[in-house]
Amino acid sequence: MNPDIKSWIHGVRDLLPQSQIRFVTNGLLLHKHWDVFELLRNIKNSVFKISYHVNDSGLDLNIQKIFDSGAWIPVQEFGIDRWLDREHNFRFQIAKPDRFLRTFKNNYENMMPHNSDPRQAFECCVQQRCPLLFENKIFKCGTVGLTPQLLKRFGNPNQEQWQPYLVDGLTIDSSDQDIENFVNNFGKPHSICRQCPSQQDQYSFVDHRVTVRFKNDQPR
Repeated sequence: MNPDIKSWIHGVRDLLPQSQIRFVTNGLLLHKHWDVFELLRNIKNSVFKISYHVNDSGLDLNIQKIFDSGAWIPVQEFGIDRWLDREHNFRFQIAKPDRFLRTFKNNYENMMPHNSDPRQAFECCVQQRCPLLFENKIFKCGTVGLTPQLLKRFGNPNQEQWQPYLVDGLTIDSSDQDIENFVNNFGKPHSICRQCPSQQDQYSFVDHRVTVRFKNDQPR
């Protein structure tokens, strides 16, 4: 979806030559963007990860194309099953999450935060280590970064309830202390996590394999 994604990949490799680049996608349009897959293979020290959360024959074909594209060796790293292309130091991974979270109560027009215990909410969070870069700011997770935009889209319902959860992300002008606090909190609960559901809110867990439907009249 990002027309500049190849420039981003090149830029990260130039700025952080020793870093491992991890690229996550649902893989549904991989056949249209195979050049991105090849770029990640060629820059080396990268991971191409497919988040498989819908049942789709086209996705299965894309995955098969990956397996047919080279000599893969099964490996396990940090408890994660992957396939390794040793020549390019390139890894392929398939994740099959069984649930996603509705991060608010009620419908969109009347959305409310859960006000959960932050530790309990963090325990069942699917974004524990998924910071978001959005509009030149870094946020703890996608929910924190995108909630203000979502609220605005639906007329800012229940503004007083949401106020404690509308926080700013890190910018290039953030203080050293703010950056240190952010880094030290990485992978840990935060008061902002109170917005999201805990294990007790079972209605908030969504299985995309059941709920996602494709529009037959749209090209895929």
